[in-house]
Amino acid sequence: MDDKTVRSMRGGLEPLAKALNLLATGLNLTVRNVTTHTRTELSEQEAMERLAAYSYLARLLDRAGDRRARAGAERDRRGLSGPLTSTSGV
Repeated sequence: MDDKTVRSMRGGLEPLAKALNLLATGLNLTVRNVTTHTRTELSEQEAMERLAAYSYLARLLDRAGDRRARAGAERDRRGLSGPLTSTSGV
């Protein structure tokens, strides 16, 4: 990848981290909490949609974790010291 692409991707990490945080918070407030505090039973369709939303969030978080692990392994391979840091929180 060229430098411009790398800079662009890095620039998107912080907004992505914030969006994932907001998505997780929103899912917990609108999906988990509502179903925990009501006696209304979900239809199969509603349950599948909610499961899909959590599944999508989990996939995004897994990808972020994989990237972080690869970056840490590369730092170790190069003999760089110190923790892997990120301004994005991912």
